Amino acid sequence: MRSCEDIDESVLSYAEVKALAAGNPEIREKMTLDVEVAKLKMAKSSHRNNIYSLQDKLNKHYPTSIKLVESSMERLRQDEVLAAKTKGEEFPGMEIMGKRYFKRDTAAEALHKLCKGIASFIPTDLGEYRGFDMSVRLSDIYKMPEVTLKGIFSHSVSLGDSPSGNITRLNNALDKIPERIEAQKERIESLRKQVKDAQEEVLRPFQKEDELNIKLSRLQELDISLNMDGKIRSEEQPEAVAAKSVPDERNYLIDSAKRKLGGNSFVMDAQKSRIYSGDVLEIGEKYAVQKISHSQGIIHNLNNNPELLEMIRAHGKDNLCVTYDNIGKCSVAQKESGQEQEAVSY
Repeated sequence: MRSCEDIDESVLSYAEVKALAAGNPEIREKMTLDVEVAKLKMAKSSHRNNIYSLQDKLNKHYPTSIKLVESSMERLRQDEVLAAKTKGEEFPGMEIMGKRYFKRDTAAEALHKLCKGIASFIPTDLGEYRGFDMSVRLSDIYKMPEVTLKGIFSHSVSLGDSPSGNITRLNNALDKIPERIEAQKERIESLRKQVKDAQEEVLRPFQKEDELNIKLSRLQELDISLNMDGKIRSEEQPEAVAAKSVPDERNYLIDSAKRKLGGNSFVMDAQKSRIYSGDVLEIGEKYAVQKISHSQGIIHNLNNNPELLEMIRAHGKDNLCVTYDNIGKCSVAQKESGQEQEAVSY
């Protein structure tokens, strides 16, 4: 499959342009990482969408397709038994519009004459041949007469200009039923192989997950270092230097939490549509960081979460474990002293 990437245009702030012009290597590194992270996130999103598509096929498409093919194959087997009863006979007779024909040439001429005048796309009953009911209609595509032999399954045959050749075509359609059964068997095997491949694919993780996490972590470090909210260090802006000397609470809490988590950890914004459970690592005046796995955390804006702020005030800042349901409502449980509780990420 082919895919295209749509990377948003980068727009630099005045402070970023100024730092870039000054040759700040961290700014250049950040710009490079922004592009690389955007591509990795897009690749991860594509991988996730592919997994969802495969899961949908495993749950709906493949079971339904296999069931339909198996049903078709069973009906073809019944028709194979019926056709085998007259296979090899010179001419078993044919009924056309209530009249029975025992000679091949006579039946062929009658069939050709009747079908030649067909001008309707709606099937018209003809009679019977080799135990199969016959009907004729004008085909949708070629606008030529098309005879359908119906047993348990339907077998359609396009007629030509040769009366005798049309009888041969009808015989071939019935005598080749075993070949159609084999084709259905191959289709089932193909579908089952697709199921196996899809089951393996949905279990395969995003191959560049570690690379993405490392670069996200480095980006957060650069954000803290550069303070990209317009407070980049500048000799011409002493007020910016003063602002820089007072650490931003949110970035400070994230940096502190990442040191506690260790390794290639990262902290992301909390989302109300997700389910979280884990210990509170860092708490400030406006933000709180919660551990959701051994290397991941989330940061809450307490101004937007008064329920959590009230719980923190009520239970203190130590041994606090917060749990959220899938609509963002949270509850709190205080860990018993000395008891270790592992954080769980859903």
